[in-house]
Amino acid sequence: MLKLVYICLKHSVMYEQTVKLQNNEKVFIVNVDDGEITAINRRANNIPKDSFILKSIYMKRVSQSWAYLRGKCTPKELEIVNHLVDITNHKNNSLAPLGDDVSMRVLSDQFNISLRDVNRVFDKLFKLGVYGKFEVYKEIYHKYWVLNPYLAFSGRLVKNELASLFHGTEIHKAYLESLK
Repeated sequence: MLKLVYICLKHSVMYEQTVKLQNNEKVFIVNVDDGEITAINRRANNIPKDSFILKSIYMKRVSQSWAYLRGKCTPKELEIVNHLVDITNHKNNSLAPLGDDVSMRVLSDQFNISLRDVNRVFDKLFKLGVYGKFEVYKEIYHKYWVLNPYLAFSGRLVKNELASLFHGTEIHKAYLESLK
């Protein structure tokens, strides 16, 4: 399906027409003044025949930030960070339903760590900038956590307002240092 838009300069009118083409057909523009013929190229499929697009939700991980974390975290803490990435909302990096109002027992069960380690581990990850804590009032207070986009994000672009929330964190500093 190809949509053609052309303008008649003599009468200052714009025309639109949709054309269905077969695989072996092509559309051309003919300049009536000089007879020049120009082909209109349809978008070509640039995916190799031995490949396909994986229709899945995925997160891109920022390797510079992970290299920094590997030097600062224990294997168990890295496992927890990986779990946080896995449960992140792919549209806004929210870690809901996790938040300050979630009990230590729930965090202990979900991340498979002892109750006495919950505060220490999550406090360390917060201070490193793995996640941020935010409060919003919508008839009641909502306290929620957001994963640092300098660690992992979905899609191609990161919203400036989300990234700016994590400027100055240890992970952000490590990311900037790796770019030098």
